[in-house]
Amino acid sequence: MNLSIRTGESSLNSAKIRRMATQSNPRAAKTACGYPRLEPTPPPVTGEGRPRRGLRLLLVGLIVASTLALAAPETWAGATCSANPASFDAGSWPPACWRPYGSASPFNRPLGPDPKVERGSERIVRGTLEEKRVQRIIVGYPRRSSHDFGHPIYYGDRADPLYTIRCVRWVRGCEVHGMKIRIPSKALPAGGSDAHMAVIDAASHWEYDLWEVRTAPLPPLGGTVWVGHGGRTRWGTADSTGRHSNATAAHLGVSAGVL
Repeated sequence: MNLSIRTGESSLNSAKIRRMATQSNPRAAKTACGYPRLEPTPPPVTGEGRPRRGLRLLLVGLIVASTLALAAPETWAGATCSANPASFDAGSWPPACWRPYGSASPFNRPLGPDPKVERGSERIVRGTLEEKRVQRIIVGYPRRSSHDFGHPIYYGDRADPLYTIRCVRWVRGCEVHGMKIRIPSKALPAGGSDAHMAVIDAASHWEYDLWEVRTAPLPPLGGTVWVGHGGRTRWGTADSTGRHSNATAAHLGVSAGVL
């Protein structure tokens, strides 16, 4: 199987790497990841030379689903999505059709039929699949843990307390230093040393990304939140890209997900 890293394409996530590693070298992938090998799908049980009725229905369903998926319009920043960003909250999550950034975002821009291949692509792929230990994707921790390097996202509104953000690292370049934003008082950063936390202000269409949040728990009635560094990026608009924030090493908005 030939793999390549393409300019403009998002980094490979763990699940995708596991699939490619398994397809490339099933025995090595099983040892490194602890996941079962992918086995070939057995041929369908036939009767008089034809698949069973259940299998026929399954195939028809897959064809219809694939056709609908190909015909579905692009949804960027909620453009064709009926979701109301102002309603996003705990228990009222964005639906699958929601995209926080616009069509110009690298997360929504298609590569095209003949994308440019990054120099050294083969070496990067080989190193990723053979030399690195593929990590498991852990979706949240029930309790805060020093192993928690997630990127929790909170949605603030006018009912939440007002907090002033203060940076302690690279203060001159910290865009959010001194900014006042509303944050749910029970918001907590990830428990690991990165202590990431993001706050979405859906009314103003801004995403605030914070790194090394040192004030945890937050003062219940508002106050100062000390952070290592942070940034912000436009969110939920046609021109939002998810770029130029400054809480992650890649300077990408946390709403893009972990890459």
